[in-house]
Amino acid sequence: MRAAMSMLALSRWPGRLAALVIALALGACGGGAGVKPNELMDFTATAQTAVAWRASVGGSKHYLLTPAVAGGTVYAASSDGHIVALDESNGRQRWRTAAKELLTGAVGVGEGLILAGTRKGAVLAYGTDGKPLWRSQVSSEVVGAPQAARGTVVVRTVDGRIFGLEATSGERRWEHQVLLPSLLLRGDARVEFAGSTILAGLPGGRVLALDVASGDVLWESIVAQPTGDNEIERIADIAAPPAVDDEQACAAAYQGRIACIELQRGAVLWARDGSSSARVGIDPVTVYVSAPDGVVSAYDRQTGASLWKQDKLLNRSVSGPVAMGDFVIVGDYDGYVHVLDAEDGAFVARLSTDGSAIVAPPMRAGPGVVVQTSGGGLYAISVK
Repeated sequence: MRAAMSMLALSRWPGRLAALVIALALGACGGGAGVKPNELMDFTATAQTAVAWRASVGGSKHYLLTPAVAGGTVYAASSDGHIVALDESNGRQRWRTAAKELLTGAVGVGEGLILAGTRKGAVLAYGTDGKPLWRSQVSSEVVGAPQAARGTVVVRTVDGRIFGLEATSGERRWEHQVLLPSLLLRGDARVEFAGSTILAGLPGGRVLALDVASGDVLWESIVAQPTGDNEIERIADIAAPPAVDDEQACAAAYQGRIACIELQRGAVLWARDGSSSARVGIDPVTVYVSAPDGVVSAYDRQTGASLWKQDKLLNRSVSGPVAMGDFVIVGDYDGYVHVLDAEDGAFVARLSTDGSAIVAPPMRAGPGVVVQTSGGGLYAISVK
C-alpha cells in the first residue's frame, strides 16, 4: 500500500487564492479505506513486451508530471526540479539540468522549447540542448505541463487562468480567466493544440476552445452538467486534456459523461453516461476510457455505442489509456503496465516496473511506450 495510490486531488478556493488542498481516495491501495484492489489474474500472453531501457529522473511526489517525446528524444522531470533528456532509442542521457525549484507542471515540448512550470508560478523555457532561454512569471502555481505551438506557449494556473506567452521571449500575449467552482479536481491540466485552436478541459464538465493567437473564445461545449446533493457529488470536471484528431475532440467528465465533439463548431456529436478523471485514448474508430474504479471501456467513435469493458483491474487506480495499433495500454498503482487487445479488451501482455504508481498515461515512443512512475523510474517498453 503506497501513498501514491491514485488519489484525486481536490482544491477548495474560498474567495481568493489561498486554499485548502485535500485528497479524495477512490478505493484503497489503489482506492480508499476498506476497498481492496483486484488481484492480478493469470492469462496466456499473446503479445510480447520488454523493457528496452530504463532511467531514473526522480520522484514526482503528489504531482502529475508527464514525460514528452519529440525529435527522437524523451524528456522527463522530477518535482524537485531535475529535467532530463534521453535518447529515445537507447535511453542514453543527452543532458540533465536542475531548475532548483519545485516543479508542478512538466514536461512540455514545442517550438524548439522544453517547458516546465513551478509551484510559485514561473514558466521555465529551455533549448533542446538543455540551456535556459527564458523565465516568465504568471499568476499562481502552474498546473499541467506548458504546451507550445504556432509561436505561443500556453500554460494553466491553479487560480483558473490560461496564459498565452510569446515563445521566443516568454512575454505575455493574452490571458483568459476561467470561473472555478468552490471544489474541483486537480488532474492533468495540459491544453491540447488542434491547428490554430487550443482546447482545454474545464471544471463543470466543459471543453473550451480558444484562438491561439489572441486567446479569444471560439466555442465552449458542455459535456456534463454537475448534479448531486453536495459539493463532492456535484463535481463533474474534465480533469485532463481532450484527445484530438483532425475533426474531433473526445473527453470524459468525472461523475458525468463521455463525449466526442466536432472541432469546427463545438457541437457534441454524441455523449453517454460515464466517468473518468484521466485523459481518454482514441484511434480512428474507437474511444478508450479508464473509469475511477479501474474499469477500462471502449466506445465506437461515431455513435458512442459500447464495444467492450475490461473489469479485472478494479480498484487498481488505472492510468489513462493509450491506443497503439492493435493494443490499448494502461498503467496501475502498483507499477504494472497492462496491454489489452483493442478488439475485445482481453489481456495480451503485462510487465512490472518499479512497484510505484503509474499515474500519467503512457506516451507512445518508438515500437512501444514510455511510462514514468511516481517513484522516479522512466521505462521505455516495446510492445509487439
